[in-house]
Amino acid sequence: MPVTLRDIAKHVNLSHATVSFVLNDRGDVAIPETTRNRILEAAKELGYQPNRAARALARGKTQMVALWIPSSYNPFYAQVLYYMQSCVRRSQYDMIYYQTYFGTDDLDDKLRSLSWPVDAILAIDSMYLLETLANAPELADRPIVSIGAYSHLSRDSVSIDLGAGVREAMDHLIATGRKRIAFIRPYNPPDTEDPRNREYLAKLKAAGLKPEIIETSAARRAVVLEETKAYFAKHGVPEAIFAYNDNMAVAIVRALHDLGVKIPDDCVICGCDGIDEVEYTEPQLTTIVQPIQQMCELGWQFTLDRIANPHEPARHEVLVPELTIRQSTGG
Repeated sequence: MPVTLRDIAKHVNLSHATVSFVLNDRGDVAIPETTRNRILEAAKELGYQPNRAARALARGKTQMVALWIPSSYNPFYAQVLYYMQSCVRRSQYDMIYYQTYFGTDDLDDKLRSLSWPVDAILAIDSMYLLETLANAPELADRPIVSIGAYSHLSRDSVSIDLGAGVREAMDHLIATGRKRIAFIRPYNPPDTEDPRNREYLAKLKAAGLKPEIIETSAARRAVVLEETKAYFAKHGVPEAIFAYNDNMAVAIVRALHDLGVKIPDDCVICGCDGIDEVEYTEPQLTTIVQPIQQMCELGWQFTLDRIANPHEPARHEVLVPELTIRQSTGG
């Protein structure tokens, strides 16, 4: 039989209410430290396992949060999941994640995800979804922290100034002396005002160079590999490539290898995101490194603060990525 609060109360000769206050972490009730320690030690000794539903009712909180991510396929978001999970566990919370994709279709399905009894939502790169759901009653009183390059500024936010990183990357590619600099992106990026797209075009225009945008039908590596090889076979290989993200860049490196193109001698390539894998490609990839761990830690602190102080003004923090130069651009 599972150990109950009444079992613990009998064991320590205290009231059921006192034991309940301690084990449900009721900070609003004054309990002497010696009494609290007796109860906690007894619970451990007897092997007490709390009932999550009962604890949520007692506290008025579930100790669970949700993480919205656009894609579980992209390794960048896998790293976000890893670091955010680490933050959440340190605070004795649990986390569920929900894949939102970049679009705003299937809104009924997305609204159903809001029925999960969570204390807060962390939403990465979900600006357009949050805008679409801004007036949804399910979000009215739900603490939400928006993080990433596509953050929603009406909520607490930790934004990544990706434009600054792209400007640095484009300056670096132009400084190599290459004239034919292509931008390879998925067919349907989140927005035409995407900072990658915007800064690529602005930098090439300022340098007097002609833009070359190569679109793939999807961001999956197998698709990028085949479609870029087909494009290069038909139009030749650019002298320099800026890839929309590292996931695509890894596939482009393979495509160039299959075609016998030497990196960086024949073509230089730069990615974006800073996933771990780019340090293990041959050659190692130059990339725009997003401060993933810092973003997650700050986003989690904003979440805890919002849960504790739901009526405080929204807070905003902007983080700047860094260009890490490696062998793929001659570093």
